Amino acid sequence: MLSSRQPTSTLFTAIFKDKNEGDAVDSKANNNGTANAVEAKVIHGHAEQEAIDQMMLPYLQLQNTVKFEYTRDMISQARSCFRPSE
Repeated sequence: MLSSRQPTSTLFTAIFKDKNEGDAVDSKANNNGTANAVEAKVIHGHAEQEAIDQMMLPYLQLQNTVKFEYTRDMISQARSCFRPSE
């Protein structure tokens, strides 16, 4: 089966296309799988995705803060249950 495939040492080009956004990326990799060059051609959607990411970041940070504070409060309450009364 391996003989029917091209050797991994050959340089290959893979084209990835996001069917929803229409973004196309041409990527060239060598036999080690590392990228030699990446050319990105943005057709649609790249700017919109960046705007959504920037808009969501503060919300996600707030959610993590709230979860941390809730967990911290729950641990504090649990510890107080096991403290000897004075």
